[in-house]
Amino acid sequence: MVQTAKVILSRALASFDSQPNATLEVAAENLIKALVEYITVCSSKRTPISIGLINQLISLIDTILQKDSRSTRPLELTDGTLRIIYNILQLLHDKNKRYRDRINSILFNQKDRLLLFPGTPAKEGWKFTSGKFLSQSNTNPKHSFSLHYVQHVVHDIDDVLKMLQNVPNKVQFQGFFNHNYGGSPLCWFGPVPPPWTNKVKPICDSLDPGGSRYGCFRFTIPFRVLFQKFPTSFILGTRKYNQENCHTILLTKSNIKYILLQDRHQPVELTDTTFIKKSTSRNESITNTSFEWLCYNDSRKHWDQLEFAVAASELQFDPEKDGIRLDFVNHGKKVCVISRRTRHACTHAWDKRTAMEKFLLKLKEENIKLSDRSKYFTDEVWEELLAINDSLSSKRFKSSN
Repeated sequence: MVQTAKVILSRALASFDSQPNATLEVAAENLIKALVEYITVCSSKRTPISIGLINQLISLIDTILQKDSRSTRPLELTDGTLRIIYNILQLLHDKNKRYRDRINSILFNQKDRLLLFPGTPAKEGWKFTSGKFLSQSNTNPKHSFSLHYVQHVVHDIDDVLKMLQNVPNKVQFQGFFNHNYGGSPLCWFGPVPPPWTNKVKPICDSLDPGGSRYGCFRFTIPFRVLFQKFPTSFILGTRKYNQENCHTILLTKSNIKYILLQDRHQPVELTDTTFIKKSTSRNESITNTSFEWLCYNDSRKHWDQLEFAVAASELQFDPEKDGIRLDFVNHGKKVCVISRRTRHACTHAWDKRTAMEKFLLKLKEENIKLSDRSKYFTDEVWEELLAINDSLSSKRFKSSN
């Protein structure tokens, strides 16, 4: 049975390779049927899948996609053919980690489109949508906040130093293949929560400006800088967890014309996402006060988290030109997202001052001069760091005597 299924798959693969574009969709349908049958039979007989055959299939798909998206005479694949190719890649992507990196690179290396695999909820009661947001129970937002800055919070102090040192005089972000949206490396950002008065405290975690569930080390950058570099926006969808609704907007370069996320999705205006509104008139240039983000739910039992996923394998920001800054926030062990994901106890659960002390001690350990890093901080944070550094130096002097 295994050999028969393998022969059928080989023939379907050869047919798919030789078909003209007009009949490619039918050949693609036969190919995915043969592939599913082959994988099913191998699984039932506990027989390893032929690596050579699957690599041949992936190489062929890569060639076809390259001809379609990068050739001077593109194939102009039909939506049906492209969707079947997408389903084949997702099947292999989910089935075996051996092929995942290669498939991810194929999907990301497209000229004018992105192919993304939506994740599936890991627990009962969770709900994920693709290409659209979950409808809001209340149509009027509770809050409208200035979208001046976005943030990226880092958990591990060693990762912070890498981001500061990999590229001279810049901060470097590494995109990664997210388990919720496979197929393209993404860099993640969220709006910086607004400052609250002493009388009004943030109700939910996503609106706490002094703390984060992701770590203590917070990089902030003006949203206009990010949006000017990646001006095309798409709706990725909502991931509804127990209390939290994560609403994700994808930002891409202007050459991306559509994304395939189960179905084909066209770009949308930021202001058509229901979570962003423009503060200035339509024709005015983008400034730090151009946009506001809208929050519909803010209770501890039900809150909104807005996210921006940037389609990039890496990002670099200049602190002087782009205004990126490093700040420090509180990070609690009980709310740590990283420890929940890895199921290991959080070893970086520090308050803001402790995080600053750890950062300064790490600089000293790595023989990095604090004075060389002043441009990465606001004046306020810089003064705090200098005061804490003096205190640590005084303690070391007393202990040495």
